[in-house]
Amino acid sequence: MRAPRTIGRGDAPPGGWRHDPETGATLWQGEPAWLTRHGPATVRHLLGKPFSVESCATPEGRLPVERADPTDTRWWRRPAAGRVGGWVHGTLDITDDDVTFTDAVDHAPSVGTVPPNRGGGPCLMAEISGNGPALARLQDRGFAFAVRDRLVGQEFRKAGTSGRWSVSWRGAGAVVAALRGLGEHYMDFAWGDPAAADDTPSEHRARAVAVDAWLSALGWAALTEGERRADHAAAMALIVRAEASPPGACPEWACTMPPREPRTPYDRLVEAARAGQVDLASFAWAGDRLFLGPVTTTASDA
Repeated sequence: MRAPRTIGRGDAPPGGWRHDPETGATLWQGEPAWLTRHGPATVRHLLGKPFSVESCATPEGRLPVERADPTDTRWWRRPAAGRVGGWVHGTLDITDDDVTFTDAVDHAPSVGTVPPNRGGGPCLMAEISGNGPALARLQDRGFAFAVRDRLVGQEFRKAGTSGRWSVSWRGAGAVVAALRGLGEHYMDFAWGDPAAADDTPSEHRARAVAVDAWLSALGWAALTEGERRADHAAAMALIVRAEASPPGACPEWACTMPPREPRTPYDRLVEAARAGQVDLASFAWAGDRLFLGPVTTTASDA
């Protein structure tokens, strides 16, 4: 991929959003990234907006800064002195002659969407946040990546209770970022640990085993394959019962979902919801069971 080029002050951007009259869509055309010079600082633009800055003026000298949230240009972050992997959030002022970062006061950094505890029972995130040794272990960045990877695509149960807890792909990174408290965002954990990119399968398994032992000390464990199969079967049974019930009016919460061809169990669940055959709580429960269900499905699931 070609390195972005530097454009001069007053030059037209080499790319931009354009309306496509044939499709009616607004599409990006041209180069996706470029650089601009501002005295000693260099701003990298991505899809027409500032994305990161080299040699930015900060309260701790000239440092690289970047967006705190890749989707939001209002808040930026700089490396925190004395905290490995930590960040300080603030605002950015870009002028012709320099770029200045100002530390924010009383700003709560966004980590992304932290999932609600739907069932109202035991919450794994809350239990970790109240456990000093568990939180301390998360300060190790490699272990934090391993925790995030283990949380994705799994449902966990609390020993001695019927409590279940699960999290989405984005939510897993948001949970880890929030618990670490270092000014990170879920995207910092989205694509895996670069330091573990060359790990062997046995090393990856060892990391997962270490996370499971950490969770076990808190009284939590991932559902077994047998438990996931049972949950998936229960969700399928719910769909069959719903489809056999008399249809009604489409509830407001379900009408926001577009109609689907019933190709998959989830498509069938959506159509049952739109037909007023399943309530919101049952829809959420069954939807989770389908996405977190067995790794392999049988022909009867189709």
